[in-house]
Amino acid sequence: MDAENTLLPPGAPSGLPSPVLVLGATSLIGRFLLARLSAAGIESMALSRRPPSDDICWVDADLGDPDLAKALPQVGTVFSLSPIWLLPRALPALKARGLSR
Repeated sequence: MDAENTLLPPGAPSGLPSPVLVLGATSLIGRFLLARLSAAGIESMALSRRPPSDDICWVDADLGDPDLAKALPQVGTVFSLSPIWLLPRALPALKARGLSR
């Protein structure tokens, strides 16, 4: 079995608490992950300062915004694919929305 078919194949149960929020969703890997989540039927959304127009639910927000917690929806899982130096600024907002790890 090749790697493409072992990574979240379409229709596979994920076991991920949903909805899933993808940070850094406009990156190459972020777009790939969103496509795979969508193909697997997993409720997902993406955070971006400049949401592109397509079938993904986009949260228009900036990881550096001090009021980020107000913009974040309630989610079950977060994938952080944004630049690592932005993550410390986002952690308090994610924690405020109930994410623990």
